[in-house]
Amino acid sequence: MPVQTMASIIENKALGGGLWLLEAVAPGLVAEATPGQFVQVRVSPQADPLLRRPISIFDADKDTGVLRLLYRAVGRGTLMMTALRPGETLDVMGPLGRGFALDIAAGHAALVGGGVGCAPLLYLGKALLARGCRVSLYGGAATAAGLSFAEHFTAAGITLHPATDDGTLGHHGLITDLFFAGVNSAATEGVYCCGPAPMMAAVAAHCRRLGLRAQFSLEQHMACGVGACLGCACKLKSEDEGYAKICKDGPVFDLEQLGWGREGGNA
Repeated sequence: MPVQTMASIIENKALGGGLWLLEAVAPGLVAEATPGQFVQVRVSPQADPLLRRPISIFDADKDTGVLRLLYRAVGRGTLMMTALRPGETLDVMGPLGRGFALDIAAGHAALVGGGVGCAPLLYLGKALLARGCRVSLYGGAATAAGLSFAEHFTAAGITLHPATDDGTLGHHGLITDLFFAGVNSAATEGVYCCGPAPMMAAVAAHCRRLGLRAQFSLEQHMACGVGACLGCACKLKSEDEGYAKICKDGPVFDLEQLGWGREGGNA
């Protein structure tokens, strides 16, 4: 059940590559949070900006009530968030949306993320580890700075396979190159993916070829975050008659619900 709360900020620090990590205490929200969900953040107590910003839950500690948000400062709203300081409060609504299904992976799970698309994958990875899965992150970015959050994954016990466009960290090239080489049989029981649409489409096609179960967290512009405004509605397959509300029906969808990776298919 979503709650609206004034979360007390513990830390808000720059990681590098325009990425920031915000930690705040929000026990009621954290108690309900599941991997893959997101929150809607009001970046200012003023009426401007009017709309909340949707941000994936990077991590949630149910013992301490600490919520962690990984965000990229690119627009006016997120740039305003960088000015938040410890001791201040943040108006947060959540958890929202449909999260990941943990039961599609039993032995080994592959997480695939592009840049800040890795944000919903840490909390997921920790939950899968707790179920006894081996977990690998295939994380890609333009530069090493774009993976400045990677230590949080390795500290949790998640194996990191990095790729950067400029070769400053890991494989010099696309993260899909590493993913195709590392996940090439049905021995991987489950794949979870979030990032740029072309990357997710390539991952989807590969999963279809191998017969792998997979889920994808879609990125879409959102306004209300609860399915009322229809601002994020889109067709998941080109032939669909109806539209899915990404904020409410998703943001996580099963591979079978998407058009990616099919002959002539589009998401």
